[in-house]
Amino acid sequence: MAASLVYSEAMKTVTQQWFGEHFNQLHPDLQVLHTHGGTLFGEVEVSYGAGLAFLIGKRFGKKLGLPKTAGVTELRVEISHTDDAMIWCRQFSNTPNAMTSLFSPQGMYPFGNWTETIGAITIDLGVEIRHGEWHWVQRAAKLMGVPIPKVLLPAVTASKFVSDNLYHFNVMLSHRGLGMLLQYSGALSLDTVKSSEARML
Repeated sequence: MAASLVYSEAMKTVTQQWFGEHFNQLHPDLQVLHTHGGTLFGEVEVSYGAGLAFLIGKRFGKKLGLPKTAGVTELRVEISHTDDAMIWCRQFSNTPNAMTSLFSPQGMYPFGNWTETIGAITIDLGVEIRHGEWHWVQRAAKLMGVPIPKVLLPAVTASKFVSDNLYHFNVMLSHRGLGMLLQYSGALSLDTVKSSEARML
C-alpha cells in the first residue's frame, strides 16, 4: 500500500501536489490544464497607462515580452510541467521572442507560494481559489536577486478562470501613485485535440 501511494504521488504534477486535496476546488477545465498541460490560443488586448505610468509600463512590458504598442493581438501559450516546476511559454504574434515563466512551488496551499521567474525578475505569489477560479496574490519581488522595496513595487493583479469553454485571464500591473502601468487580458481557446485526449486519460 505504501509503495502504491508513493507511486501515485510521483505521477502527479507539481501543481496537483502543491494544492493537495484542494486541487479539486478548481474548475474541472483548470484541473485538466494543470494536470496534462496544453496549448492556449486566441486574441488578447494589451493596454498601457498614461504619462509617467506609460513610460514605466513600457519598460516592464519589454522585460515581460509584451508588444510595444497597445491594442488587440494574438497570443499562444504552451503549458507544461517538469518534475519540480510549472512552465508557461507565451508568444505574442507581433513580438520576436517568447516570454517564458518558470513557476517553482514553495510549501503547499493555502500558505505556500509560487516563485515566478521571468528573466532577471522573480515574484513570490500566493493563490486564492474563489468559486473555482485561480487568483494570484503578490507577496514579494526581486530584480537580479535584490528585493524591490514595497514603495517601488508595482501591484500585480492576476486571475484565471474558465467560462463558456474559454480560458479567461487578466494580468495588470499598477502603482498606488500612478495607477495602471500595463494590462493584458483575453479569452483563449484550449487546443481541442489535447483537451479531448486529456479528458480520456
